[in-house]
Amino acid sequence: MAIENKPPLLLLTYPRSASNLLVRILSLPQQPNTVAAESGGYFFYDARDHVRQSKLQERLPAEWTEQEWEAMADKIQSCYDNFKGLIDRAETEGKRAVIKEHAPWLICPRVQASYVHGQEYLDAPFKVKDEASPVGQLMAGIPRNETVLPDAILLRCVPTFLVRHPALAFPSYFRAKMSFSTKKLEDHVVDMTAICTLRWTRNLYDWYTAAWKGQKSPIILDADDIINNREVPRHFCDLVGLDAGKVQFQWDAATPENMPQNPVESRFRSTLLASSGIVAGKTLQGLSIEKEAVKWRAEFGDSVAAKLQQLIQDAMADYEYLWSRRLTV
Repeated sequence: MAIENKPPLLLLTYPRSASNLLVRILSLPQQPNTVAAESGGYFFYDARDHVRQSKLQERLPAEWTEQEWEAMADKIQSCYDNFKGLIDRAETEGKRAVIKEHAPWLICPRVQASYVHGQEYLDAPFKVKDEASPVGQLMAGIPRNETVLPDAILLRCVPTFLVRHPALAFPSYFRAKMSFSTKKLEDHVVDMTAICTLRWTRNLYDWYTAAWKGQKSPIILDADDIINNREVPRHFCDLVGLDAGKVQFQWDAATPENMPQNPVESRFRSTLLASSGIVAGKTLQGLSIEKEAVKWRAEFGDSVAAKLQQLIQDAMADYEYLWSRRLTV
């Protein structure tokens, strides 16, 4: 039997937004009456990895073969089945599912590929199959749902959005890509264009707000706030029905035998795993973007640094829009 009035909690993030830190602070796996993956989620990682490996986004959707799309759709469906499996398990156990997922990974690959190439995908975005949920748009007069999840599935969940200033998140993503990829950073530009943007986060936030007919809006957390103000994660727990008493700001650093075997996961979680608490200097406080730009040119080269600066500039309007609506205490 499902917990009354406790629908799945969906934490919508993006790479390098301090989402792993948020999961650690909230002590998700230890929260009572909840079911959460140890990593928080990332059920759609395999689909995103398939996009990269198949190089689909280097071409417009019209140039994809039928076989390429079928393989992509099968991968997305498999990811969704695992996502839905955790929700179903939580309900069976009389608990609540808490899932973290990067918003860019949920976007229909056709929509994303069109965006990367400066175009708009005009057809209906692909949706996964779920016998219990209608696939079509449930309500008229709201923005298009660009994700692979049907409207009914999104509305079944309670969303929370985590944002972090692009000048912190995007360079960190570039560094992480460099650390485990043998390709030149210039060869990752398509992937970075698809991921290093807040348009997917804002569009999904606006979709929820419109679907709820303006009666309420999803909670937005800013990474700097959860780092600098301990009352923010506690207040968040009170609002969404998590146990604020489980919030922690110190923990044991991971031992070598407890480090993830997956090199990608290990790299993206390296700072958190090596820490025993919140690491200072990871916020915007005292940061000069102009001075950072000089460092980016030395670190990434002129062309990549210029691309990075452009991505940051393009994302600022969406970030400021979301930041102005964030949860404060």
